[in-house]
Amino acid sequence: MPFYPDLADCSIAFMHFSMHVAGGWRDIEVFWSSHGHEEGEERLLFSSYKRNGKTHTAWIRWERSHKECCDVWIGLEAKRPAVIWPNRPASLFHLRERAFKDFLRLVASKADKPISVHARYGFPWNKRFEDFIRLSPRVRPKSVSFEVLDEHEKSVMLVTYERREGTSLAIVAPRGRLRIDSKPITNAFFKAPYETACLLARSLGQEQLQTP
Repeated sequence: MPFYPDLADCSIAFMHFSMHVAGGWRDIEVFWSSHGHEEGEERLLFSSYKRNGKTHTAWIRWERSHKECCDVWIGLEAKRPAVIWPNRPASLFHLRERAFKDFLRLVASKADKPISVHARYGFPWNKRFEDFIRLSPRVRPKSVSFEVLDEHEKSVMLVTYERREGTSLAIVAPRGRLRIDSKPITNAFFKAPYETACLLARSLGQEQLQTP
């Protein structure tokens, strides 16, 4: 599969990942500086890519968490960059695929084990809150969350149904960390989370929905 997956093909609105890089702040700043990112600029890069005629967005953000450490957020969205990151010129925030892969190799080199992340998956949703929960006529929630437990009463994921302007989403956040690739970094980096998201889409009954 290509490095960036086709989210719309599985009716996935987005896949978001976050990770903490211990002791990696200075190396990450130096890395992006060598790729043209000036110190003091917003620590954000993004690019568009197309799959089956549908424009997607890939993005990355990073911030210092404390003295020597860094928090990193990665996102893939089934919308064009101007919708996800408005008022930011694409030419100033351009993320090259090769630089993205090289960055992941840098992150992988900071740890002895494969990269693991916290993940969130978003799916278009066409139901009403009233379809699965009884509400007072005076209550108009924007989101409702459910904690999913396994047979041992242990929390395995948080599912949030959320109304947003112009769309509604079902957001699934599995508990714990997901190991999404082993070294070296290849085009298969997003394969495991993408397959997981496709399974979740089917389980939520989203396969017949179209990503907005």
